[in-house]
Amino acid sequence: MIIRSFGHGQCELPEMHASALEMLDRRLLNALTTDDRSGYDQALIELHDLLDRNATPVPDDYLGTSDVIVPERGTDFAEAVALVLHGDIVQVST
Repeated sequence: MIIRSFGHGQCELPEMHASALEMLDRRLLNALTTDDRSGYDQALIELHDLLDRNATPVPDDYLGTSDVIVPERGTDFAEAVALVLHGDIVQVST
């Protein structure tokens, strides 16, 4: 699965990690919709830790689409809310 992180390009995460990604995605969206800023911060850290440990960068010349778009590491709560409301970040569907 191809993941795009705003500001950091794309990486490929093996399908065996899809359920962990989906769980973190749900935690992020739940935190955003319930105004749980600390829950959002923790889920974002865990999501990027998952990508750091298990994903590999996609070559710069890759022209395919991303399956999932996530906020970059350090995106603050208000920025993430704006991205979700704008429709730039969508929930993972596996």
